Amino acid sequence: MHSTPQVIGTAIVGADGTAVVTGVLPAGLEGGAHRLIAVGTSLDGTPAQFELPFQLAADGTILQIQERSLPALPALAATGADGVGAAGALGAAWLLLGAALLVLRRRWVARTGA
Repeated sequence: MHSTPQVIGTAIVGADGTAVVTGVLPAGLEGGAHRLIAVGTSLDGTPAQFELPFQLAADGTILQIQERSLPALPALAATGADGVGAAGALGAAWLLLGAALLVLRRRWVARTGA
């Protein structure tokens, strides 16, 4: 048997990836097993849901909250390119070669006047 879903709070995830929600359980909530469910959107745009089961006594006292961890996030996409160091070294070599040729050309023009 499921109870009617009720919104007890909302949150916006911060730049550091955390969100804090405070709320009050609805008055008259019956004792027994319940679930707090957070619904949102993952980084990749797909729907995401996290459940936190808890037990409530008849007098409204929380008896147990099941310990849960958030699901692991997928690895972030690699950015940049492999081999950038080699390309940079090659570019620096071409730059040095060009500078050396320029110096040699100027010396040759100075000597020959051409």
